[in-house]
Amino acid sequence: MSKKSMPKSVLQNARRLYSRKKFPAVIQLLEGQIFRFRESRDFFSLLGNACLRSGDLGGAFSYLKRAEQLDPRHVPTLLGIAAIAARRGESETAIRTWLYILELEQGNRRARRGLSLMRKIAAREDGELRLDAQELKPLYPATGFRRTIILAPVLALLVLALAGLLVFFLPADFLQKHERPGVSDIDFSPQHPSLVGPRTDALITLSEKEIADSFELAKSYLLAYRDNLAVREVNKIILSNASAYVREKASLLKTFAEIPDFSTLQ
Repeated sequence: MSKKSMPKSVLQNARRLYSRKKFPAVIQLLEGQIFRFRESRDFFSLLGNACLRSGDLGGAFSYLKRAEQLDPRHVPTLLGIAAIAARRGESETAIRTWLYILELEQGNRRARRGLSLMRKIAAREDGELRLDAQELKPLYPATGFRRTIILAPVLALLVLALAGLLVFFLPADFLQKHERPGVSDIDFSPQHPSLVGPRTDALITLSEKEIADSFELAKSYLLAYRDNLAVREVNKIILSNASAYVREKASLLKTFAEIPDFSTLQ
């Protein structure tokens, strides 16, 4: 085997082992090759996610952050980073990462499921926004690293064409706004900490009343499907001196914002 073909062969073997869920074997194969693959996004993403599935969060985080440096838009890497943040209780980072994944892949089911789980935990008010190991497993990147053909532009055109036809045949009451369950459940606990936090990098300074008012205004806008205005209020809170607790809640509200469709566009 030539030296030129060896690196490619190593990654192919690692992918094969990963798809067979032999994660310790992937780690054993790749950890001795770090210097050779120091500029390979796929290498560090594969190694990091193998560590994640093996329960080594520290190693997983180190390798996945290197993969993110090499390619900040790589979805399997970002899914691993979000899962680690959720496991550690760093909910603001997890939510922000899942939202970014949805900007890259609007239909990503793992990111949507992670945000849905965070909403449910927030509604229960039973402590930290932290997911346990069993809840996290469905949020990990898929075990198959297959190349896919991007059909999004074609699918988007088909959806628009179908929507244009359906609007003439659907009953009028179908186009009325549907309910938005979950928004009202995102609220502050009666025993919540101070709404204002000791934050030195805040771009906006708000009082507790202003933070509370902005939060309620964002919820009102979401329930009225005025999502742009809701996102404006949420961003104001996130950039302010609001406490980490409040910023987590605001980030959860932001997950409800959607692109307008026929039933919501004013």
